[in-house]
Amino acid sequence: MSFALPLGLLFFGLFIPIAALYLLKQRRDRSVAPTLLFWDEALQSNFQIASWNRIRKWLSLLMQLLIVALLTLALAQPLLSSALLEGRRIVLLLDASASMATREGEQTRLDLAKEHGRALVQGLGAGDAMMIVQVGSRPAPLTGFTNDGKTLLTALEHAAQEYGTADFEAAAELLDYLPQDTRATVVYVVSDGAWEPVAVKPQGNTTLAWHTVGTARDNAAITQFSLRPLSTGEPELELFYEIYNGAAAARPLPFSILLNDRVTDADRLDVPAGARVQGFKRLLHTEGGVLSLRLDDADALMDDNQAFGVLPPPSKIPVVLVGEGNTFLEAALYADSHLSVRSLWPADWATHTPSAEAVYVFDRWAPGGEPVARGVYLGVAPGGTMGAAREPLSAPAITSWNEIHPVSRHLVSARMPIAQALVLNVGAGDTTLASSFTSPLIVARHTERETAILFGFDPSAGEWPLQVAYPLLLGDAIRSVAEHGGEDALPLYRVNDSVAPAAIAGLDGAGELRIAAPDGSIVIEAAAQRFSGGRIALDRPGVWYLERDGVSTPLLAVNVCNAGEAQNQPRAEAPLTGLAVEPSGVLEARSGVNPAWLLAAAGVALLCAEWFFFQRRWIE
Repeated sequence: MSFALPLGLLFFGLFIPIAALYLLKQRRDRSVAPTLLFWDEALQSNFQIASWNRIRKWLSLLMQLLIVALLTLALAQPLLSSALLEGRRIVLLLDASASMATREGEQTRLDLAKEHGRALVQGLGAGDAMMIVQVGSRPAPLTGFTNDGKTLLTALEHAAQEYGTADFEAAAELLDYLPQDTRATVVYVVSDGAWEPVAVKPQGNTTLAWHTVGTARDNAAITQFSLRPLSTGEPELELFYEIYNGAAAARPLPFSILLNDRVTDADRLDVPAGARVQGFKRLLHTEGGVLSLRLDDADALMDDNQAFGVLPPPSKIPVVLVGEGNTFLEAALYADSHLSVRSLWPADWATHTPSAEAVYVFDRWAPGGEPVARGVYLGVAPGGTMGAAREPLSAPAITSWNEIHPVSRHLVSARMPIAQALVLNVGAGDTTLASSFTSPLIVARHTERETAILFGFDPSAGEWPLQVAYPLLLGDAIRSVAEHGGEDALPLYRVNDSVAPAAIAGLDGAGELRIAAPDGSIVIEAAAQRFSGGRIALDRPGVWYLERDGVSTPLLAVNVCNAGEAQNQPRAEAPLTGLAVEPSGVLEARSGVNPAWLLAAAGVALLCAEWFFFQRRWIE
């Protein structure tokens, strides 16, 4: 046996003053009596009382010395050998996944798990050793095997909430790498069990103890969320969402769509019990900022009740109008706030260098040779590889109209009077948008080198410029050629993703910048040119911000959107197979046997007994 606080043994010195108080003789009082006639009987009685008092005195002394011995040993913290106590190795697996953020009153499930972990640490026996592992997106050992309560309690305090899925499969693999030990190993899991069952292949004498935290919850969650731009007359977005209902009955789940904290739409979705229902919304993309979808349902797990997306400011399409003057055409293009238009005369084309980013609108004139990369041709056939026109048609009637192409799907062909039209050639890969019987009048072409919309007629001729369809058709044609919008979704991230700085717009260039997490903490603070390597771990849901030159702008959005964690109903039994299950109460009762506490309890009990039997008369 050894002692954790050997200086406490100095309190054995209290034996000396206690024994001295009992051994000191008391001086008897003297009194004068007129006769000794009655003293023989009194002296005989006093002799019997004195004998009993002497025995009581020695018993009281022995009990007080024993009390001091017990309390002194308790203060010195005796440490019994591991062999005597049959100590165990305890691997505490602490679940820190998204579902552990569910609130249980004023605390979260993770807080309750930490409390239970602290109780286990404080009750460790002298022969026990504990290792704490935080199980989140990957298992993270917080300590090695130790009996140091301070180290273990500090590690529990540093266990942090995560927002992904708990990888208990990797945690089970971690058990295979534990060092060999003659002691029994107990895998103690503290979790709500909101994860898929995992098979464990234990080594040696390994058992499982399970403690469930939390109560059943009717959670509602956004399990999928994405945004993609659309090629339409106005910059539009399509929002896709999936909502989960974890309640035992079907219920309507209202939600709101906000742009920069302003409500732009609201609706509700009727979701059956335990089901997930999907939906779409189309929104005008009129400004950049933060778009959020929020469930108006105050449940216990709020992190999965909202999803975010960062929208870039709508960019203007550069347009070069090449022609000899067309008032209606110029007015229609300049009135479109999403276009940046400048005019160019055909005579200046020879000295002009075409831009690969701009869309060129050729009004009844087209240059010879190779066509531009992006072009819209009005009443003229392009030269080069785009083909030539055949004999023009007079007042053709449109008999065929493409109703699904982005350029033509918003118009009705009967509303388009045409005075004269060229018959366009249709090559391999071309798409005919409108035709008069077998004569193509509007053709779309997209190849590796060029994209173009060909109108075989002049849309500005006749009454058509006075109709709403006129600027709408021109805008759709320009956006289609510019590939503005389309099927590519805006970049969104999920918790535990990582991103290379080079993939994030705005991190290039010079100057100092900072990246702030959703909680306001600064993740990275350095010069911009240092972001060429490494990756940024996205470990928290919400909007991450870029701070540069005192200006904070939304950088990217990170969402939970986890169907597995949304099902946060606790399990009474551990979803681990392959281990013998030991009732957690057995381990907790055993780990609470601390010799110091037993000695202290025995000393206090003996102190109370000594007072009751020997000292109580002093205060009667």
